[in-house]
This record gives sequence, structure tokens and C-alpha cells, in this order.
Amino acid sequence: MADSTAPSIFELVSQPGVKRDGTDFDSVNWQDAQWVRFQRGRPRKMGGYRELSDQLYGSVRCVNVDSRGGGSSIHTFSQWGIEKLSIDNLGVPSTLIDRTPGGYVNSIDYSWQSASMFQSGGAGTPTLIASATPDLDSIASDTSGPLYKGDITGTAALTAIADGSGDITVSGGCCVLQPFLFIYGSNGLIRNSNPNDISTATGWTTGGANRASVANVAGSKVVKGLAMRGGGQSPAGLFWALDALIKVNYVGGTTLWTYDTLSDDISVLSKAGIVEYDNAYFWVGTDRFYVYTGVVQELPNQMNLNWFFDNLNMAQRQKIWVLKVPRFGEIWWFFPFGTSVECNAAIIFNVREKTWYDTRISRSAGSPARVYPRPILSSDGVETVAVPYTPVTGMFHYGETVTGATSLAVGVVEKATVTQLNLSGVVGTFINGETISDGGLDSGTVSANQFNQQLVKLWDHEYGVDQVGRTGTLAIQSYMESSNMSWATGAPNTTGQQGYNFQMRLLRVEPDFILSGNLNLTVKGRSYAQSSVVDSEVFTITPTTEFVDLREQRRLLSVKIESNMVGGNFQAGRNLMTNEPGDERG
Repeated sequence: MADSTAPSIFELVSQPGVKRDGTDFDSVNWQDAQWVRFQRGRPRKMGGYRELSDQLYGSVRCVNVDSRGGGSSIHTFSQWGIEKLSIDNLGVPSTLIDRTPGGYVNSIDYSWQSASMFQSGGAGTPTLIASATPDLDSIASDTSGPLYKGDITGTAALTAIADGSGDITVSGGCCVLQPFLFIYGSNGLIRNSNPNDISTATGWTTGGANRASVANVAGSKVVKGLAMRGGGQSPAGLFWALDALIKVNYVGGTTLWTYDTLSDDISVLSKAGIVEYDNAYFWVGTDRFYVYTGVVQELPNQMNLNWFFDNLNMAQRQKIWVLKVPRFGEIWWFFPFGTSVECNAAIIFNVREKTWYDTRISRSAGSPARVYPRPILSSDGVETVAVPYTPVTGMFHYGETVTGATSLAVGVVEKATVTQLNLSGVVGTFINGETISDGGLDSGTVSANQFNQQLVKLWDHEYGVDQVGRTGTLAIQSYMESSNMSWATGAPNTTGQQGYNFQMRLLRVEPDFILSGNLNLTVKGRSYAQSSVVDSEVFTITPTTEFVDLREQRRLLSVKIESNMVGGNFQAGRNLMTNEPGDERG
């Protein structure tokens, strides 16, 4: 600093990513952010989302999106069973269809995995495969659950997959390495069907010319399988046991498959937390993040590793799930923060920027953009009272008030099918066998005891910039706070240099944004690293603002920029600030 009294112009810049670990003062990255991502090293607001439905039973634990013809079929899986919502290429939804298998017994402890495959040598319709395993409470559980199949384009209830001994059950899950269906579970079990055949009669027959097989390849439970490039030995896949990673290759002949243990010293925090991104495989273990690119390695995280593990509700670890957003080079791990029993935050690794950040959002499951151009995610919704009934006259509709003739219980219809009402604002208890009506032409008879059930939402993400719901459009708050700047470290954007014991006076900010709507700018800071933070008044940046004069001073100074209005959006460029030394005191 040649002249310690002259104003100087600096770029308002922090390194990409949000650093949560360590102290705020000991960082050159952005120190706080919400609903902000990084592209080309610069922060920008994340995309918005619109509501596709608020009628699903939940919480949803798995979402399968299949696109063909003029639209997409979205299957959702929850403790209550399986539902299907179809949307056209513009995202306009149709009627929600219940595809829950006959005889299905709901369980709050079910985690789900799903896949699709072709049968009959590639002819016919594609088949949806789904496994429900009762291990949401404990990833190491050896209890098995059902395995189902159904026409992925159809509307009928799914049915059990069986072999010659009866219905097949699994404790780990299922995946498809075309043309084989694989199931896996306890004691290192990996089992595969015959090619393009999962029928009861021949699909699981071993020996002779058959290609079905059964092997135990690890000492612990296998919890996840994903396809991979096998080169000359295809198909091939990776399978995660609780403490090992196994590569499986088809070699034919009498050997059929080879099983190669790539590492016997890994861990898996959640079986839904494993994802492939451009032939690299990422997952979170019990104490670190991993990546496999031919060898198993730790995925470095100096930004928010401690923050993640210190704030994770470990009792709910199996609810962690992962989503990739390739357009922005991101991998999102959704997790239950603090005491939450559902995922309400996400830790994000940006593959292109090689940095980490996070955001708060409540989502329980989802599917990435593929043919349909945007991710589909499910969130929590409203708690309702479910009342099974038999129709007598008419049909109940959303928003109607239903009253029990004997109990005088009342509630407002949130969802109505021909067998069940979901009611909010219920007062009293509906009695099995009593007549219910809306005071008009619609009536029915309660057919079983009422129970509690959540109705959840399905969202079309990266859509616009707002939260677009059935009841209206809301702004999505998005903000970032810069790293601390100080003359004490030599200059605003440096650390470790000999400095000057002046306060920093911020005279002017020259905004450079691709901007819709207004931004709020707040100067924050403190006298010492452990002093209380003092905020300035809020200054406004509009799309035509050339500069903002402030004359705010702090010894340690940061700048917070926020978008929080309907239609608001921003991408940051090279924002400049004019600083000068302030008072020579702490």
C-alpha cells in the first residue's frame, strides 16, 4: 500500500465455494450463501421450481422418470406403495394413478430402489423393476422385502417377481446391467437373472446353457449396484458392500461372471447416496467422501467436511440421497440437518469448479434430467387424516368440508379417490361404519379406522427463477456473503501479509451483474475476529444502478448481496469497490 491514505479500487471477489470449516476470518472463499451456485468462478442464483402435484403419498423415497413418445412417466415410491404421474413434454401433468401391488403391506422403514429393463430379447414393452427393503432405520439390516415388476408404460398394479420357490425377497436392492436383472443383499449376495428373462418359469434357472447365477462375494451386505463400462467384458457393474467395492464382469463360458474386489476398506453412509457422473463414481462414507475413477480415492473436501458430519442427524443417515445436475457440473447430497428427521439441506460438490458449497432445501427423493430436460424432486407436504370409505352417492372433491353423521367429526378434503379421503383441519374422530357427507349430493360410508398420512409435492426443478405453486408464485431467497476484507492483512483480498491497523472504509460499490429485479446490499463486519457483527442499512441495486455510495467502515469487513423478490435473478461479474483507510483504531 504505497499511500496509506489514498482511496483504492479493488475487485469484490472471493474464491468460488462456501467455506464452512474453520473460522470466517481464516478464509478467502465466500463465507455464507443460500441458493447460490458457482459457474466460471462467479456466483449466480440457482434455478427455480414449479409444482407438478401436491397429491402424492409420502414421504417419497425413490423417483423413477421414464420418457418416451410424447411425455414422461414418473413413478414414486413411498411407505404407502407406488404411484404414477404422467407429464407431457412441457411438464403438464395428468391424473395420478395408484400402482401399488395387491397385498402390499406398508412399512415406514422401507427404502426403495428402481430400474427398467427389456424382456423377450428387446421386444415388447419395457419393465419397471422395484425393490422395497426394510432398512431405512439401519443400513445393515438383514431383513428382506418384496421385489416387484410391471409395464413401465402401463397403469395396472405391479406384481411380485418370483422364481420356482416363490416370491423373491431382497435385503439390499436391485439394478439392471442390460440384459440382466441383479438383486443383492446380506452376506455379500449378488444374484442375476437370465438375459431378458425374469419369468417365474425360466428367469432364475441356473446351470447348463442358462446365464442366471448366485454368488456371495463379500463378508457384508451389498447395498447398491450401478452399471459401468466393461470394455471387452460386458456387461459390467460396480457393487457396494458396507465395507467393500466389487467389480462384476460378464465373461461367459462356464465361469459366467468374475467378481473383483477393488477395495475392502471403504464405508457407505447411505445406499441412496451413490452416483455415477461421467464414468466416475461418487459416494459419501461414514467419515469422508469417496470417488472411484479406476481406483478408490478420497474426494478432498477442505470446505465443509466437518460442517456436514457435525450437523448430520446420524440416526437418519439412510435418508441421505444424491442427485447430479450435469448442466452446472454439480453433485448434491441431500441430508437431515440437526435434529430433522427428513432431508432439509444439501451439500454440493461442483465437479467443474472443484469446489464445495451448500444450501437449505427440503427434498426427500428425485431423479436427474435425462430425456426430460429438468430434474424431478419430491418434498414434504401436509399432514392429513386418511379416512377409508365406500361411496354411496356422488364423488367428493378437493376443498369440500366433510362431516361424520354420528361422530360429527369434520375435515376439509385435500385428496379424494373412490376408496379414501385425505382430510386436513380435522376436528373429532370419524367412526368406522358411519355415514359421511359434504352437506350436498356427495356421501359415503366409512369403511375402516382413520389414520395419519402425509400428502407430498412433486417439483419440476431448474424451472424459471421462482417457486411456482398451485396457490401462487413465491420468491426464492438467494444470497451470498463475501470473505472478510481488512487492511490488517495487507489489502482487501490478501492474507498473510504485513498490514496496517486502520479500519476499512468502503466508499463505493460498482455493480456488475446480469440482473433481473433488485438486489439488497448490506455491509457487515466487526472490530476483531471474535467481536459481534454489525450490519449497515440495506442498500438497493437495480438493473440500472451504476454505483452505490456507502461510506461504511469496519476493521474486518464483508459484503452480503441478496435477491428476494418474485422474478429476481442474478449472475455476478466483476464488481468493483472503492476503499480507503478509516479510523486508526480497532
